[in-house]
Amino acid sequence: MTWFVTPWGGDVSGVASARRTYPRRDGLLVVLRDAEGTLGFGEATPLPGFGDDDLERARAELVSSALPEAVDDPEAVLAGFRSPSARFAVETALLDRLARRRGVALSTLLGAQALGAPRSVLVGALLDDGFLDAARAALQRGARALKLKALGRELGEESRRLGELRRALGPEIELRLDLNGGLDAARAREALGVYARHGVALCEEPAAGAELLELGREATPWLADESALDPELFARFVAHPGCSGVVLKPSPIGGIERTLARARALRAAGKHALVSHAFEGPVALAAAAEVALAAGGALGHGVDRHAALAAFPTLELPQLPEGAPLSIVRPPMAGLGLTLEGPWTSSG
Repeated sequence: MTWFVTPWGGDVSGVASARRTYPRRDGLLVVLRDAEGTLGFGEATPLPGFGDDDLERARAELVSSALPEAVDDPEAVLAGFRSPSARFAVETALLDRLARRRGVALSTLLGAQALGAPRSVLVGALLDDGFLDAARAALQRGARALKLKALGRELGEESRRLGELRRALGPEIELRLDLNGGLDAARAREALGVYARHGVALCEEPAAGAELLELGREATPWLADESALDPELFARFVAHPGCSGVVLKPSPIGGIERTLARARALRAAGKHALVSHAFEGPVALAAAAEVALAAGGALGHGVDRHAALAAFPTLELPQLPEGAPLSIVRPPMAGLGLTLEGPWTSSG
């Protein structure tokens, strides 16, 4: 088995959280090729400031002897990784190859029962000048669940804009907000009360860390996101009656099976498990879509094309077709269904 680790990425615009912008997205494409020529693709593109991973850490692990020529025990291989994104990349490549050899989609290999799943669309920031036009454009694409970044500090203005959205889009469109952990518990509670007046369906990460545990069943349901990367906090969110669920990003969590194990724990507790991305490239996004299909659930997963894809080679993502209603679909091709040209395609 031969491994290829290739840098990829570049400059981007329009990629931001509620508190930070990202002028570049850089990562590593990981490709394995077995003796029969079957390929498997993975990607390590850690998001700066999200968790404790970084690109140099991932690179150091991926170019080391941790990538074996034979993989008799994948779990033993993965046990050697400490970088979550590097572990995710290698696991994705291993599973992509295995699914290709079996002639099934990766989501089928993971046990997905459904052929499709709903998806939500990130349309930008609530306080951006073009927020209403961006929301209308998402609706024209077929979106029925829209997510916007918010701050929770200018509640009068945010309330006014949410009112505009409701009047323009109608009551049937689901609105979500993401505060990226920017408030303390008291201010988060106040913001959730304001958002509820406009029928906001859920709010991601209204506070950070243990502050979230001070919230109860608030007027707007809330989900943990980056705070739940900590395994101890994740377990507390699962047990916390006020928490409606957790956003699951496979790369910072450290892998596909780890993500699905968390999804199962959330479902068993009667909570939502929403799969999303961390502004990675197309391989990681395709993998997140396959994980979303396996995770299931009635709410739309946060897996959609995003602005950071401009930093990477343009690939057809069969999991994310356009058309109303926007959804994630099981591709007819095996594995991730992706084609990338490179030295790994040589017969030599």
